[in-house]
Amino acid sequence: MAKMKIFISSVQAEFTAERKMLHEYICADPLLGKFFEPFLFELLAAADHRVDEVYLKEVEKSDIYLGLLGRQYGFENADGISPTEREYDHAALHHKTKLIFVAAHKAEERHPKEQLFVKKTQKAVIHKKFGTKDELKADVYASLVRYLEEKEIIRTAPFDAAFHNSASLADIDHDKLRSFIEQAHSKRGFPFSGAESAEKVLTHLNLFQNGRLTNAAILLFGAAPQRFFINSEVRCASFIGTMVEKPISSYKVFKGTVFELAEQAFEFVLNKLDYRIETRSEQIQIPGEYEIPKEVITEAIVNAIAHRDYFSNASVQVMLFKDRVEIWNPGALPMGWTAEKLKQLHTSVPANPLLAEPLYLAGYIERLGTGTLDIVAKCLSHGLKEPEFIQTEDFKVKIYRRTFGEVSIKYATTTVSDQVGVKSDQVRRGNDQVSDQVGVKSDQVRRGNDQVSDQVGVKSDQVRRENGQVGDQVGVKSDQVRRGSDQVGVKNDQVRRGSDQVSDQVGVKSDQVRRGSDQVSDQVGVKSDQVRRGNDQVSDQVGVKSDQVRRGSDQVGVKNDQVKALIASMSREYSRQELMNLLEVKHGATFRNNYLKPALKEALIETTQPDSPNSPTQKYRLTPKGKVWQEAEQIANQTSPLINYVSDYPIEYVSNRVIDRITDQVKALIISMDREHSRQQLMHFLKLKHGATFRNNYLNPALKEALIEMTQPDSPNSPTQKYRLTPKGKAWKEKLK
Repeated sequence: MAKMKIFISSVQAEFTAERKMLHEYICADPLLGKFFEPFLFELLAAADHRVDEVYLKEVEKSDIYLGLLGRQYGFENADGISPTEREYDHAALHHKTKLIFVAAHKAEERHPKEQLFVKKTQKAVIHKKFGTKDELKADVYASLVRYLEEKEIIRTAPFDAAFHNSASLADIDHDKLRSFIEQAHSKRGFPFSGAESAEKVLTHLNLFQNGRLTNAAILLFGAAPQRFFINSEVRCASFIGTMVEKPISSYKVFKGTVFELAEQAFEFVLNKLDYRIETRSEQIQIPGEYEIPKEVITEAIVNAIAHRDYFSNASVQVMLFKDRVEIWNPGALPMGWTAEKLKQLHTSVPANPLLAEPLYLAGYIERLGTGTLDIVAKCLSHGLKEPEFIQTEDFKVKIYRRTFGEVSIKYATTTVSDQVGVKSDQVRRGNDQVSDQVGVKSDQVRRGNDQVSDQVGVKSDQVRRENGQVGDQVGVKSDQVRRGSDQVGVKNDQVRRGSDQVSDQVGVKSDQVRRGSDQVSDQVGVKSDQVRRGNDQVSDQVGVKSDQVRRGSDQVGVKNDQVKALIASMSREYSRQELMNLLEVKHGATFRNNYLKPALKEALIETTQPDSPNSPTQKYRLTPKGKVWQEAEQIANQTSPLINYVSDYPIEYVSNRVIDRITDQVKALIISMDREHSRQQLMHFLKLKHGATFRNNYLNPALKEALIEMTQPDSPNSPTQKYRLTPKGKAWKEKLK
């Protein structure tokens, strides 16, 4: 950066030594010399210009006017004004920073006009008095350093503690602050309840002082933090292989407060990790775990956001590969620390202490410096390779995934265990019994005594001896099964000329079923021609629904996975905090917007105090509609299958690595459209205020998938531009209904 100019103004004859001393000192000082360039008129080369014009132009070029006032007033022009006073007035006219240093003389020792000049400057700026050249030097140094600090050219405090020059309380989202207060009160006993003013709470957190917000306040509770700090974002990408290369299966850039950044990045990673489903032995809900412990992912992401260098223009990056997860942040370890020290007991030295404190209060981090130790311990206890901490120009964490070669394959050849489950004991005439996870049970089925669950099932009215039953990803059982082998399927010894063919996921075709053309659907399913009047239709995700089924379970239109999780977790009345704890959701705004409000809107849950929605004793319970959905979902879960092989992973893991092309936001956009709409109308329908959010999360993805189109494609930025559904979009809308 260019050096800032200081115009040194005084009566030359009186302050000759002081002027020379200041010039040499500023130029030679390691700090001041880096930022400032002093100007002395007497060092100016000779030129054919009027003296007064030259020094006034130099004042205009300068950033700082530094005036020395003593006994003498100096030479007076025709108007009776000295050069020093003219230079001062010119600096004031051009709004220059003015630093005035007054020699310690008695008033009567000063020229009368100098006395008036001193009084004049006192009304506009703060004076500093000096007696010796050393005192003057010290005072000038302190003033210039303070100038650098106020301009935020140098900082003695961390980034998060610095005050922002333009932000105000109007830029704080009070709902986000209130949600934090509730969470901090519940987690750490935070001494506020939510009724206090934002000013009081922020002051308590050292985020607000003398009418000014710190940078941390904006990052934590700002309505639009990226308006002030565009670099505060998390970029997440998922790669197909083990290197950064195209094609990229999924890429998203998340924005918001630090709480929202952590939650969004966390959800992105979990949606891409494999999930292990265990047997339901002691509870209705199916237990399971991710291939990398959730706590490891949370800790690594929150650390990256909390400890990053916010002076850097770089972003936090989260990258998923086939064999690992890498989390990068533009930051550095404390001076003298090594990456190996993070694997030993160490103190907590937050890079941004004012950010770290609210994250601690909300339960996102601890203060003990145990975060990296926990990451290592949990990975090792989970059977994963030890994670790596790497400090280069950025700080990186590598967390290794469970690879195919490291997972033991647990299945038997003749008897399929609990994970998949077909048990056959002296099966003679269709006595197939499907275990917990798969689930179609049939005992000597003669006249199509099929039981259909919500998600899985095959219905048949007249199946007699070729009564094959299909579960959700696994299993076809033959009438005369004796020696079951090969992963799941059944090979029938009685089949004379038939060759059993195991399909990609599971499936058996039997020649005994003479004209039964089994067709395996996208996920699962078998249709049999022997089932004459039982038209089985394979549903979107799993299962088969039969036209013969007339009184099947009700289907409630719940498309939001978060709402599904909320309903599934409820068995009584709960407070908001109890539900957040059950669902392991830490951020109040995330819970409110993605779980609570959608469930209330769909009338799946209700408040216990509808007339006092903001009551501190408010609780929530299932509505009759919510109970119906929960019961149907439980039935589905009891008969839902576990996985066999998905891609190249063993049966213990089900892959969630499906590219979420049609997001919930795009679905909401499609549903809201019934004609041509302007962008503002669509934002109004969706209750969105932030244009970038609408454009990035709703409009652009829908255009990319050709679900909507512009009415003026040749003028994309036209102020009269509108949007309408394409034929593909209309078909999707009908499907979503």
